[in-house]
Amino acid sequence: MCLGAGDITQTAEELGERLRRLSKDGLEPRKESGGDARLIKRSHLLFGAVRGRVLLEEPLARHTTLKIGGPAQVWIEPQDLEDLKQVLALAGKESLPVTIFGFGSNLLVPDEGIRGVVVCLASSYFREIRPEEGGILARAGAPNALFIQYALEQGFGGFEFLSGIPGNIGGSVAMNAGSHGESIDSLVRRVRVMSFNGEERWLERSEVPFRYRSSGIREAVIVEALFSLPRIDRRKVREKLEEYREHRSKTQDLQHPSAGCMFKNPGIPGSSSGRLIEEAGLKGKRIGHAQISTKHGNFIVNCGGATAKDVLLLMEEARKAVKEKFDIELETEVKVL
Repeated sequence: MCLGAGDITQTAEELGERLRRLSKDGLEPRKESGGDARLIKRSHLLFGAVRGRVLLEEPLARHTTLKIGGPAQVWIEPQDLEDLKQVLALAGKESLPVTIFGFGSNLLVPDEGIRGVVVCLASSYFREIRPEEGGILARAGAPNALFIQYALEQGFGGFEFLSGIPGNIGGSVAMNAGSHGESIDSLVRRVRVMSFNGEERWLERSEVPFRYRSSGIREAVIVEALFSLPRIDRRKVREKLEEYREHRSKTQDLQHPSAGCMFKNPGIPGSSSGRLIEEAGLKGKRIGHAQISTKHGNFIVNCGGATAKDVLLLMEEARKAVKEKFDIELETEVKVL
């Protein structure tokens, strides 16, 4: 699995199946199979040659902006590109599932965690940003905030819409992140990817099937991207960044952990998922320790101790209420594992 590297839309049927499994399994601790136990015991031997960090049963709630999620069986932070290639080769040889984990935003991790290997491009190598070919090259692990700061220092603009979107460059390209009517595909010149068999290639912008909140890149890891940005007066860029910051402060709940917008906006002029959820009377609705934000209807916040099941139940309730009142089917924007 390449997390966020494909179409992140999920249907009501898929979410319904996820809820049915939760209802059946409850919230009991994950029971390890014999294969799971063997993986834990063998992991240091299996991944001993990996130069990056290897952790066992790492709680994923530590790595998500929603602060929800059970453990990753094996969490690996490759040191560099060759290390990543080796991790993928080892996992492939053992037929282990691989999940590529980004910044942990726009993501709901199950309470039982993730089996197999979770790879996070968090090393200093994958956070590098540098000028190249008259633009900026940023590796997948570079945080959006760092990219914005660097681009501003270099005298570039056009990236202001990324302000306030928690995430990193790899995830932002994978999901074609955007706001205020703009998205990152407008800045991309080329994307470098690595397939799960270790093959690398550059994709030109025209080869990437970008669409709303998706890059369409499948079965590959985004490792870096080259961006073309216009030269804009820094004062004007700072003014727009401040304008967007004030807008977020007024309209979004920044006091509680969240995954950002839970649903895509429907393609109806003048309509938004947040407004539809609010008009359906669900603003402030709470299940367990998860709540539909009182400030933004398309945000679900963790009030402290919320579970993935709490969030899924709220999402399903919002979907049903909007369908019943407006006959509009909300599409999931957040990635539900």
